[in-house]
Amino acid sequence: MEKIGVSTLRENLSIFLKKVQKGQVVTITSRGHEMARLVPVEDKKEKSREFLRKLGKKAIIGDILSPIENAKLVAADKKLRQSKKVATIW
Repeated sequence: MEKIGVSTLRENLSIFLKKVQKGQVVTITSRGHEMARLVPVEDKKEKSREFLRKLGKKAIIGDILSPIENAKLVAADKKLRQSKKVATIW
């Protein structure tokens, strides 16, 4: 994390914006006191994809519209959900 004064930021704004765009955090100071931070914008699409990847590792994927006819599958599903190793998304 880089710390810069307000006057330095004013003189070199485009340089610091490029650094932030590349992922760096810049702390802005005024008279030695931290006043603000410039942080990169969060990529919501990528964050959502990562959440779904993690969920896919834990969730049981199947046809939720058709009834489950096999009692063993129902019991196994119930046991797995009680162990809290499966995420519930509703």
